[in-house]
Amino acid sequence: MFFEQITRPFGYLKIKEVKGKGFYDYVLPLILTVLTCFAIKASSFEIASSINAKLVDGFASFVANLPGFYIAALAAVATFNSPQLEQVINTSSNRKPYIKTNFINENKQPDTKNTILRRRHYLCYLFAFLTANSFVLVLLNKLSVLIPSNLVFLIWLYLIAFFFLLWQLVVVTFCGLYYLAERLHVE
Repeated sequence: MFFEQITRPFGYLKIKEVKGKGFYDYVLPLILTVLTCFAIKASSFEIASSINAKLVDGFASFVANLPGFYIAALAAVATFNSPQLEQVINTSSNRKPYIKTNFINENKQPDTKNTILRRRHYLCYLFAFLTANSFVLVLLNKLSVLIPSNLVFLIWLYLIAFFFLLWQLVVVTFCGLYYLAERLHVE
C-alpha cells in the first residue's frame, strides 16, 4: 500500500486509451534524448566534460522552480468548480480513457478495476506526474555528484536518464498546455 501511494503520481503513465499518448510519453522524449546525447558526443572534449557543470545544472535550476507551479495548477484543477471538468473524456475512437485503480471489494479482498477518467481526474494525474517528475530530476541532479568522473559509462547513463526525464517533462507539459488551451473546451 505504501509503495502504491508513493508511486501513484506516476499513474499518469498508466492511463490507457488516449490516442498518441505512448508516443508523447515515451517515443518523442527518447528521440529527443538520443539527439541531445549525439550533440553532446559530437561537441568538443571541453564541452562534453563540462556538460554536467553547465548544461545539466542549468536545466536542473530551471526544473527546480517548476514543482511550485505544477502544484498550484494541481490545486486549481482539483478545486475549480466547473461542469466541464466533470465530463468524461471523449476520444475520436469512442473508447473511454481509463486507469486501473486498486480497491477493497465486498469480500474485504484487494481488487482492481478500470476507472473511466473525467477531465478533472486526467488533469490531476497530469500535474501530479509533472510535479513528481520534476522532483526526480532535481534529486537525480543532486545525486550526480556521487558519480566518479572516471566512470564514463555511469556519466552517460546519468545523462541519458536526465535528458529522457527532462524531455518527457517538456513534452508532457506541452501536451497538458494543449489540453488546457484547446481540448478542455471541446464538448
